[in-house]
Amino acid sequence: MHALHRYCAVLLVLCCFRLWGEDKPQAPPKKPLEVVVMKNGDRLSGDINKIENGLLYIEMPYVSEEIAVDWLQVERLESPRYYRIELENGERMMGKVRLEPAAGSDQPVMTIQLVEQEARVKREEVIGMGDQKRNFFRQLKGNIDFGYSFTSGNNQVQGNFDTKTVFESPKYLAEGEINSTISLVNGADETNRQQLTLLFGRYISRKNLLFAGADFLTSSQQQLNLRSTYAGGYGRGLIKTPRTDLTLLTGLGYNHERYAASAGLLPSHNSIESLIGLRYSTFRFKRSQFTNSIQVLPSLSDAGRVRSNLNTTFNLKLVHDLHFQVSLWDTFDSRPPVNTKRNELGISSGMGWSY
Repeated sequence: MHALHRYCAVLLVLCCFRLWGEDKPQAPPKKPLEVVVMKNGDRLSGDINKIENGLLYIEMPYVSEEIAVDWLQVERLESPRYYRIELENGERMMGKVRLEPAAGSDQPVMTIQLVEQEARVKREEVIGMGDQKRNFFRQLKGNIDFGYSFTSGNNQVQGNFDTKTVFESPKYLAEGEINSTISLVNGADETNRQQLTLLFGRYISRKNLLFAGADFLTSSQQQLNLRSTYAGGYGRGLIKTPRTDLTLLTGLGYNHERYAASAGLLPSHNSIESLIGLRYSTFRFKRSQFTNSIQVLPSLSDAGRVRSNLNTTFNLKLVHDLHFQVSLWDTFDSRPPVNTKRNELGISSGMGWSY
């Protein structure tokens, strides 16, 4: 049961970091509400929060939670606040925004007030917009998910913990993800799997970035005490729409593995690998999101060996920031140690909170 205690400790630390980023409660000064005018003439007053997955989110003082409207049905808006804006061509910028029909036309155009100039783009070109927060922690986006089950017949306890945090600015991208599962059965050995993934990227143009990343994995099923993979390379956005995102990653990596003595291999093993990866995300029906990430790593120093990692997630929004999530993962090694498995496949589900 000590592993479950570790999960609770990790969850407590993450919550503390999140609360640390929040400002202390204080009476905010009254400010005029921002107004959004729809194509049919409806006027919505409130705080404009973001544009995401083809929807504009507005927090209204007389509604218990923020509402989402079709961004392509918005005809006018104006806000004195600074936003991070992402365009369909991959360009990212920061400034104040104003949307209104162009002179002599009924097609809305967004004006973005930058530091020294203005940029004017069509409404349809804007696929993402986020409020520029007052500190680093409030700019983080992510989720925390936890699942638990208990069977009295054999005293089996299963638990899974997943969390992901993303920071993105016009020039930089940073991601951190933790996945952990554990299974305890009375009279049997503990089965567990923990994975930590880190990624840091620097945008060099609208659709291109340079990245460096690290992945750390332990798995009792594969008798893997620790696999450390460090990689770097080039990424390019292949598809970028309000609801769909497809990115290609290529590069080189260094892999260091330490197996248990029972695996039938030397205690440690090193190799140089190439990396080919795809990251796909799509948002549908205003409440569901499907993400898929696959990496293939052919070894350059151990000819014939190929590893791959697959992570798939389906997320269904329930109410407010709560959601239900189902995750599937698969870790494959074409040339594992003698006494270990080629594949480790798992499925988990649970409730979570998005921020």
